[in-house]
Amino acid sequence: MSSTDKTKYSLTPLNITYSPSVEQLDHEEKQICSVHRILPDVYLHCKGVMIAESRKCGGKLRLMDARKLCRIDVNKTRKIYNHLVSKELIKAPS
Repeated sequence: MSSTDKTKYSLTPLNITYSPSVEQLDHEEKQICSVHRILPDVYLHCKGVMIAESRKCGGKLRLMDARKLCRIDVNKTRKIYNHLVSKELIKAPS
């Protein structure tokens, strides 16, 4: 295999069974945390901050603003943001 070949790998889901705050998550949130390797505490922090900021901004929050608030990997922020939008906890600007 040459150095120009791209190596694809997949990470195993994170076992969050005994993580702090895991009992505060619903089944869907547990799946998000496990598959995307986000600790429950971090997920809950981002969720709370996004919802609070959304309320301050009239119910809408841009993904770019969510990224600044959470300060975690942009892909993980996007997963959390998309989940909150799908659950109508926050609204994306049109």
